[in-house]
Amino acid sequence: MIGMISIFAELERELTTKRVKKASFLNILLGVLVAWNSRYLEKVHRTVKTEDWFDEEQFKRVSPLGSGHVNFLGKYIFEEEKIVSEDGLCPLKIKS
Repeated sequence: MIGMISIFAELERELTTKRVKKASFLNILLGVLVAWNSRYLEKVHRTVKTEDWFDEEQFKRVSPLGSGHVNFLGKYIFEEEKIVSEDGLCPLKIKS
């Protein structure tokens, strides 16, 4: 019986370690997501701040935590496309 308890305790330790690693990875991913989105939000702001329809107060409420454009399934396709803009970001797709 004692042997079974130690086996379960070891399994629980392994599961806890895996959970901590997963949580750490998600923390890193969230940090990268916020940094990346912030760079694009800065670019959007610089591009549209002089437009008549732009509302500075509404823009202040936009969060860099948006993640609808992120694939969390772990399946990615990267195309080798050189980005030759000064800021290293892809061009914005702004509808008129």
